[in-house]
Amino acid sequence: MISQFGKNKFLSMLLLATAVFSPGISLISSKATAQPGLVTIKLVNGTDKGIKLLFVVPTDAPNLENEVLGADVLNPSESRTVKINNGSEECNYNFRAIFDDGTESVTNQGRVCDGEEYIYKE
Repeated sequence: MISQFGKNKFLSMLLLATAVFSPGISLISSKATAQPGLVTIKLVNGTDKGIKLLFVVPTDAPNLENEVLGADVLNPSESRTVKINNGSEECNYNFRAIFDDGTESVTNQGRVCDGEEYIYKE
C-alpha cells in the first residue's frame, strides 16, 4: 500500500515528466535557441527563368558573395526554404540572381524578415 506522502510524490513526478516531455510544450523559448544571425525565408521564383545561383546579403554589406541556393536550379514558380547566415537579423537585402540562360538580375532593397516569404522578380 502506497502512503499518502508517496502517492503525492509520485503524482508530482508524473506531472513534471509530462510537462517536460510533452510535444508542443516548451520550457525554452524558440527565439532563445535560434542561431543568432541565421535568417530562414521561403524563396519563390517569380520569374520565367530558372535561377541557377542566388546571392543574398544585407543592404549594408560591401558585396554580394553569399550564395543561398546550392547546387539545384530553382525553376519558375518553384519555392525553396533558404537560410541566410549573415551575422544579423536584418530584413533588408540585396539579391543577385544568375539564371540558367546565363543572364543576371540585381534587386536592391528587397525586404523580407525571418520566417517570411520573398518572391524574386526581375
